[in-house]
Amino acid sequence: MQIKSQSTLAGFPILEIRKLLRYGELGIPTVVKLFKITERSAQDVLDELGTQGYIEHHKYYWENTIKGNALSMAVASRPIKRKTADKLISGFMERVKTVNADNYYLYKVVKVVLFGSYLSSKELLGDIDIAMAYKSKCKSKNKRHKLEGCRIDEAMERGRQFKNMVDMLYFPQIEVKRFLRGRSKSLKLHDINDVILLETTTKTIFENDKQII
Repeated sequence: MQIKSQSTLAGFPILEIRKLLRYGELGIPTVVKLFKITERSAQDVLDELGTQGYIEHHKYYWENTIKGNALSMAVASRPIKRKTADKLISGFMERVKTVNADNYYLYKVVKVVLFGSYLSSKELLGDIDIAMAYKSKCKSKNKRHKLEGCRIDEAMERGRQFKNMVDMLYFPQIEVKRFLRGRSKSLKLHDINDVILLETTTKTIFENDKQII
């Protein structure tokens, strides 16, 4: 999804609403703190987002819908031409080949799926949505854990700081994703299990589940 930075939603700049939706589970205190408004106004914001289908109410909190998750990940970059998008996807697939062939990377890409505006007939496109599945290149679980532990240690020795334990444990996959994205702000990478794929048209452009080592 692509958004215009000047747009508003529920009475607030859409970029601020995007920031709110990134919290996942929402309550009145979160809205009050983020927007510095009264509880009554915060309730109005949540009600409006619910009416428009971005969040849904549970017993004690509000939670993003698929539409809300899409907005939380939306970018406000300028539209790109289809010809430019074709070049970006071509470059991305070349990097997939590099990752899968280079034993430095501990994970390989086994599936690449396109969805979003690229599959439309439009000439001007938003961000390029790509979903991927990864798989360890190691057949041995013990070898995989050892190699991943060494890779994490190497990163820490180089000064890498991890936000939390999950960020640290998934570093071998994160560095693959970072390389694949390159420097493009138009490539939006998703996990193959993202629920948004259940609600949209997709196109598989690469699939190879063969292990290497």
